[in-house]
Amino acid sequence: MVATHLAAARRSICAGFFGLGTFMGMWGVMIPERVASLGLSELTLGLFLLVIGLSLCAAIFCVNRFVIFQDAVQLIRVISAFYVLGFAVVLTTGSVMMLFLIGIVTGFAAGFVDAGLNSQASEWEQHSGRRGMSFFHALFSLGSLSGAALLTLMLSLDLPVKWVIYGSAVLVGGGLAMRRQWVGTQTIAGTAANADIDVGADNSGSP
Repeated sequence: MVATHLAAARRSICAGFFGLGTFMGMWGVMIPERVASLGLSELTLGLFLLVIGLSLCAAIFCVNRFVIFQDAVQLIRVISAFYVLGFAVVLTTGSVMMLFLIGIVTGFAAGFVDAGLNSQASEWEQHSGRRGMSFFHALFSLGSLSGAALLTLMLSLDLPVKWVIYGSAVLVGGGLAMRRQWVGTQTIAGTAANADIDVGADNSGSP
């Protein structure tokens, strides 16, 4: 029972890392287009990247300081929608003001979801007794390559990328929101139950 749950949780964690990486890859490809279409100067682009970075750091601070932000599963299932939709708007908006405003939201969402996924990955390692963090982060890199390759192909064929971006946001955000199997109380309860059984078995032959 516990092994089955951990296997399902592993698939959820894999989907999360891959999905987050996909939008990072898309962002990398779209930077030149964003600069050109919005008329961003080097200074403005630098400020935008700084704003996202500060927002992400602020989210990590909130996770470490406030209990309300320490439910990893809720962070992933709920905040991932803000992450993917935020990136979709950032990649397609025609307004510099919207770029910055949504960029702040996206930065916070990225920090929350990243913290949630890494927490889940760490818990999975503890409960399964296996190493997996490197594999999970490799999936993030694979997602980045996939997202970059997809948009590069679309742009090279001179095809519109807007609906591909929003479609990907719906698939990733909706997919993570609907996933029910994560490392959590069921795994912990199952592990405790197995431990009780083992203890009982060890004590059954004692006087």
